[in-house]
Order: sequence, then C-alpha cells, then structure tokens
Amino acid sequence: CLRVLGLTFTACEPGGGNDNSLTREQQQQAYQQVRGSYAGKTYYQRWSATDKKYVSDSSDVKWEILTDSTLTIKNFPMSLFADYVNDNALKEALKSAPNQDITCFTGYYNLSPVGFLLNPKTAVFELNYNKGSHKISIAFAGNSNYSFGFSKVKSVVAMQIIALSLQVDVMSASYLKNNVGFVFRGKIR
Repeated sequence: CLRVLGLTFTACEPGGGNDNSLTREQQQQAYQQVRGSYAGKTYYQRWSATDKKYVSDSSDVKWEILTDSTLTIKNFPMSLFADYVNDNALKEALKSAPNQDITCFTGYYNLSPVGFLLNPKTAVFELNYNKGSHKISIAFAGNSNYSFGFSKVKSVVAMQIIALSLQVDVMSASYLKNNVGFVFRGKIR
C-alpha cells in the first residue's frame, strides 16, 4: 500500500529544485477544497501468527480537517502497535491501550491535486503494566515526504503517516522493531 501511494505522490512531490510554494491565498484555496470531517480506513501490515509473516489489514478511522493548519486523526487505535514491539509485557499492555487523537500540523504545497505535508505530534498516553504506570510516547515522521496527504477528487482524501519510535518513560531506545506506516483513504461524511 505504501509503495503504491508513494508512486501516486511522486508526481506532486514538494521540492525537486523548483519553487512549489503557494501564496497564502492559494493555501486557503487548497484548504477549502479538503475542509471537512472524513470517515474511511487506515491500511497497515500486521503480524499473522498463523502465517508467520506480516499481512495487510485495515481498521476504520475518522479524521477532521477543520482549520487551515491542522488535521486531527480521531480515536486512532494505539492497540495496533502491539504487533510491532518485541517486549511481551508491553505487547500485552498495548493490546488494551486507549485510543488517542493524533493532531497533525499541515502545510499545503499544491492546488491540483491538493497536496499537503503532515507533521504529526507525538502521541503520549499512560499505560499500566509491569506493576506500574508508564508514559508511552509514539513519535511520527515530520517534515518528511513520507508524511503527506492529497486529494484528486473533492471529498476524497488519501494520506499516510510513519511511526518512527515508541518509547517508554522517555527512554532513548525505541521499542518498535521497525518503522510503521499507516495509509489512510476516506470520504467526507
């Protein structure tokens, strides 16, 4: 999914040696084209104990683009991260982790199709396991060509974010086995 979405994005990739900056008015125009509340799916790879490999899966998700500078993924299931950690106690605790909103700062760079970069804020929440309360921090790629969204058709938005690390109690080592990509596709509701 990530490769296909990445190839779609290549044609409107920001940068590349030319000036792709939009005027403030053009940024507002781009925002107005995607403004609204969306419902759809997030696609990702999860570990299949039966198949002993990662398989494609999806989960229902909603998000809102209600300002020209932010996008909020609503009630994102933090339990999805259980498949990506090696620590068994943490894995079990993550399976029942509370859903979290993920706020992403946006920067519009293209009008047709509407293109925007996403800078997700670190998701931080408390999780009880190993006889104590622990602060979990999940950091995502920001200011990156791999965290973006676009809309070729009004009322349909596709985007992706990449989780880079999962830390417990602000330790320096990440508990993630590798980076985790989430591809979103949804329609205005």
